[in-house]
Amino acid sequence: MKQWVVGVAVLVIGVGGNWQPDVCAAILINEVLADPADDANGDGSVHTTRDEFVELVNTEAADVSLANWTLSDALQVRHTFQADSVILSRGFFIVFGGGAPQGFSHAATASTGGLALNNAGDTVSLHDAAMLLADSLMFGSEGGHDVSLTRSPDGAGSFVQHTTVSIVAFSPGATIDGIAHLPFPELEPAPPASDSQPEPQPDPAPLPLPEPDPVQDPGPGPELPPIPLPGDDVPDLPSGPVVPEPASLILFGAGMAWLRYNGRRNEKGALGFRHPNRPGHRWGGDLHCDI
Repeated sequence: MKQWVVGVAVLVIGVGGNWQPDVCAAILINEVLADPADDANGDGSVHTTRDEFVELVNTEAADVSLANWTLSDALQVRHTFQADSVILSRGFFIVFGGGAPQGFSHAATASTGGLALNNAGDTVSLHDAAMLLADSLMFGSEGGHDVSLTRSPDGAGSFVQHTTVSIVAFSPGATIDGIAHLPFPELEPAPPASDSQPEPQPDPAPLPLPEPDPVQDPGPGPELPPIPLPGDDVPDLPSGPVVPEPASLILFGAGMAWLRYNGRRNEKGALGFRHPNRPGHRWGGDLHCDI
């Protein structure tokens, strides 16, 4: 069940007409016209009692049902709200003394036939469906000067005569400025993203890679002692040929003979040798020496 915050607005006449109501209630009395001099209900005729009105305001952010709520003057209940009576969020609801109100989306006429507000002074009370006092306004002779008494600003301020804050004598169903609802509170802007997120951190510096060792040129190999090559094994070669150690001597039966050492081409020539199983028979060929 929704609980209501109940407050009482009492109009107190003091020095300079400083009327200070309590405005803590959600549904408040916002404007009262006890002495009409114009057509307040919009039905085309001016009447001293039918054009009386009490305006309520909803300061809540949600619609509120007024079913079985009551309005009273100093003597008795003057109006009981019907079951389908609703006051919209930040909106108004007007109860006129009578007639046929025109141009109001949320209005009613007094269920007892009139509000009977006293121009010389009266008390208007609003009770909820549980008969708890929601708001109250007590005024004196300042209510009898053909103008309404209204909160300024609407829904929150003290009661003043309407003509002290506007060029018109009353404004049923609207704010002093003629707007059909109270201003809606502005939403607070969302904080910037930088306030809710950590600042980006720079990437860590990469670890230095070790410098590779410079490639050293080995240079020419060491001088190696010669290895004698017996002349009997290769009869066509001059006696005493040598091959450095370590090295290799490869004999081919045909092709060109190239002699390499330490990457350099040294010598080429032809080779003749004997077949071991055919004494006295030799055949020619090329020598290829890889060292």
